[in-house]
Amino acid sequence: MSLNWGIIGTGTIANEMAASLLAHQQPAMAVTARDQAKLTAFAEQYQIPKTYETVADLLADETIDAVYIATPHNTHFDFIKQALAHHKHVLAEKAITVSNEEYTIVRKLAQDAGLVLLEAMTPVHMPLFKRLRELINQGSLGQIKVINTTFGSHKPYDPKNRFFNPDLAGGALLDIGGYATQASVYFMNSTPSRANSMMVPFETGVDEQSVTILANDNHEMATITLSMQAKQPKAITISGTKG
Repeated sequence: MSLNWGIIGTGTIANEMAASLLAHQQPAMAVTARDQAKLTAFAEQYQIPKTYETVADLLADETIDAVYIATPHNTHFDFIKQALAHHKHVLAEKAITVSNEEYTIVRKLAQDAGLVLLEAMTPVHMPLFKRLRELINQGSLGQIKVINTTFGSHKPYDPKNRFFNPDLAGGALLDIGGYATQASVYFMNSTPSRANSMMVPFETGVDEQSVTILANDNHEMATITLSMQAKQPKAITISGTKG
């Protein structure tokens, strides 16, 4: 089944989505963004036939089946609610919302409407991760003991950008932490029952770096190390009794 996609936003990740759709000979049907000059260039580059000045205008287009939301985290909740109200399926970038309370609301709205609401969480859809999960299920690594995940970047110093601005839901956990946390939990054999975390704040108050330890009732532990001001390998190591 093919879908007519609408894209909200024209940032780096939106470019990757639009390029992927085009590569599969199914370019997006419409796009909207605040910067009209960028909007026009984006549509031309990815062969998107319709541009809209506002999100409301795009969502009113009855030919659009699904929307991809690639705007800052703090906008996701409102855009998801609007999209579901217009009976659109939704793929939203991580973090899908900035709190569990927000997610609970939109999840119920989607379920009640019979619509798909999905977070663009890369790791759990990667063929490599799926194969590793199969090996764990087969017992190839024995009993899983420790999972170590590191994810660090060096973002340009700018208290007003989305990485460090609390008004834009900045901070390491909401930006890169979703990938690292989801990847760690994906390889644990039961849901973590205990969590401990420490963080160092940026001058704006958001978390610049952190270390989190998760543990479950299977005696598996995971450490997650994040940083927005120090590069680290984007890597996960899964250690069991057999390797």
